[in-house]
Amino acid sequence: MTITGSNFVNGATVTIGGNSAAPVTFVNAGTLTVQTPPGLTGPRNVVVTNPDAQSGNLAGGFTYLAPAATAAPGVTSITPGTGPVAGGTTVTLTGSNFQSGAAVIIGGKSSIITLFSANSITAVTPVGAAGARDVEVQNPDFQASVLAGAFTYAAPGGPVSPPPVIGGGGGSSSSSSSSAATGGGGGGSTAAVLELRPAVGPTAGGTRALILGYGFWGATGATVGGKPGHQRRAPATWRPWPQQR
Repeated sequence: MTITGSNFVNGATVTIGGNSAAPVTFVNAGTLTVQTPPGLTGPRNVVVTNPDAQSGNLAGGFTYLAPAATAAPGVTSITPGTGPVAGGTTVTLTGSNFQSGAAVIIGGKSSIITLFSANSITAVTPVGAAGARDVEVQNPDFQASVLAGAFTYAAPGGPVSPPPVIGGGGGSSSSSSSSAATGGGGGGSTAAVLELRPAVGPTAGGTRALILGYGFWGATGATVGGKPGHQRRAPATWRPWPQQR
């Protein structure tokens, strides 16, 4: 900025709003040029002080303007919309008003950005937990846009197998309402409990029972009357029931 007046002396200093302006260039006794320092919004006093400590003050001589408002980002889509929990999926986010330096956050974790424009961001997904997760773009000015549940982390091994079915498979069940085997079925097939031997025992528990059926591969436990039993793996306790042919 240029300050005009009179009786300026080479070596004079300038403050704007109480903050020192530098550098100050002495042009002549009526002209100085300076670079404004940071300041608060609104009109501020400009003070020129000569080396002999005499000064001149122009009240409200310079006005600091508030930063221009910027538009918030808007995320409209993410492609692809699914990937493994291990992360590493390259995704493209489309939208508007993305700023250089924006962050992409998926499931609360930052992603690595590889390509950027005002309307498109390419990023690599971080490690995440299985399920649908929010996708957020946050600009450096902290304005943000969120797509709720827009990216789904797929659990390892794919879809969960159907739950066990008690009393299925064409056999008889001695305790169809009091026992269950829990866990994945072999090859995604439904598990079935066909018979419990013995089917009676004391209320104190402790009866060793044999559960017969099929589809128990990967089973994680069994309950009797809603309470977990002490499990041993096949062939000691679990035994696959021959399939009907």
